[in-house]
Order: sequence, then C-alpha cells, then structure tokens
Amino acid sequence: MKKLLIVPLLVFLVSAHVIASQHDVSLIQLNRERVMIIQANIPDSILGSTMREYYTEIDTFIREYGYEPGPAFARYLGHHDWYTTVQVGFYISEQFPYSGQGYIYSTYLPGGLTATTVHTGPYPYLDQAYAAIEWWMDNYGYYSVSAPWEVYIDDPTIVPESEVRTQIFWPCSPIAP
Repeated sequence: MKKLLIVPLLVFLVSAHVIASQHDVSLIQLNRERVMIIQANIPDSILGSTMREYYTEIDTFIREYGYEPGPAFARYLGHHDWYTTVQVGFYISEQFPYSGQGYIYSTYLPGGLTATTVHTGPYPYLDQAYAAIEWWMDNYGYYSVSAPWEVYIDDPTIVPESEVRTQIFWPCSPIAP
C-alpha cells in the first residue's frame, strides 16, 4: 500500500520539475509602482468579462486626463467558494494628478525581492508559470510574502495566442513570514 502512495508523489514532483524547467525564474529587486485599480469580489462565472469591463473603465478614466495607461495587470488576492477577490488595473505615472474617482483608485504594487518569470502561450496555461515560481521558491528557500500579480506584455487581440507573453511577479523573502 505504501508503494502506491509514493508513485503519485513522484509523478507530481517530476511534473512540477518539468513545468518549472519550462519557465526561467529570476529573483529581482522591484521598486514599488503606482497603479490605478478597481478591487472587487467577482463571481467566478463572470470573472473574465467583468475584468474586461473594469479595464475599459480604468483606461477611459486615465485617458480623460490626458495620460497613457501603462501595462495592464491583475492581482488575485484570494479565491473563495464561488468568487475571486482581484485587483484589476494599469501602471500609471507618479505624475498622474488624481487619486481616483468612485471605485477606481490609485495604490501601489509592492517593491522588494520578487520572483518572476515570463509565460509565453495561451492564457489557460498560465497556471504553469505560477507553479514554476512556487517550485522555485520551495527549492531555493524563499517564502511568499504577498499576493502575486500578472502583467500582460502583449495584446492578445494583436499577437497570436501561442506568442502572447504574460509576466508573473511574486513577492518573496528568504525569511519565513
């Protein structure tokens, strides 16, 4: 009976290592970055469509004041039974003169030590990039200290799905929180 338990564990470990080897994970030092966001609890059944609506609202707000939004990002703060708590937004200039309006507001993504990797390919496989960073942290002695976020480098309406790049940032520390 014990041998049967070892086989699935070995398969999991080998699978995790293969996923990690497909993503180069780096440790970088980030400065905190100003962003304009909407934070919401969104039902899983409408997560994608609601996030697209929020991106449009934030983009419009930033452009109304004559500024160009930076890259779009999403930061998943928690998943619950039927909904996800997420921050959806864009990087913005420190010079952007407004702190927000209504439920659109500015905040900062954290600085500090961060594990990062770039995923190339369809969005449904993005979980492999997260798994690679988790594997890297586990194997190199780092601990998660804050929620990760993903930055959309390429526009999937322009770039072929197989070439779309998304960068994951995961704040970490060599000291357990």
